[in-house]
Amino acid sequence: MNKHSKWGSFIMIISSVIFTLTALITVMITISSWKTHRETARPYLTLKDSPLIRLQEDINFEFNFVNVGVHPAFNMSSKTIVFNENLKIKPVHIDEYAIANDIPNNTSTSLLINMKPEEFSPDNPTVKPYYIVIALHYTDPVINKNYDQTIYLKWSGISAGATGSIFHVKVNEKNNILNYLNDQNIKLKIAV
Repeated sequence: MNKHSKWGSFIMIISSVIFTLTALITVMITISSWKTHRETARPYLTLKDSPLIRLQEDINFEFNFVNVGVHPAFNMSSKTIVFNENLKIKPVHIDEYAIANDIPNNTSTSLLINMKPEEFSPDNPTVKPYYIVIALHYTDPVINKNYDQTIYLKWSGISAGATGSIFHVKVNEKNNILNYLNDQNIKLKIAV
């Protein structure tokens, strides 16, 4: 073989290696981009409006969730836990609920918590603040992946017959809530 053939072969091998590496990097970037896109299209439920509170013979909390993700939420189930802000007594309410229908993109669904006033404080017009924890579990049917989502809220209670509002908890309150749930042996995971 002559000197020019050796250099030609060497340059061809180097070119092939560079081309192969470039193709491999392109495939890796494409897969990474696809995974990122897939995750951004997942279903995601968020509160649509401020929760409604109705006082009649019962106390009703109504939460409207909307799916802001691209894919529908399928087999949605929820677990709600309501307990006093002092974090010392057992919860006054624990309930699980499952929705039969899919929740497509930009579609809302409601979650209703119905409680008896005596669960809080019988014959007392004042109800101290309570925490409300809502654990959601749903499936993305497009990619067959399960998602868990937990919302931590605080209801300011009832003072002199006036109903207080519901708002998101602070980070330090969330940590105290998680410790409380652990002490009470309450799992946020929903049995599906």
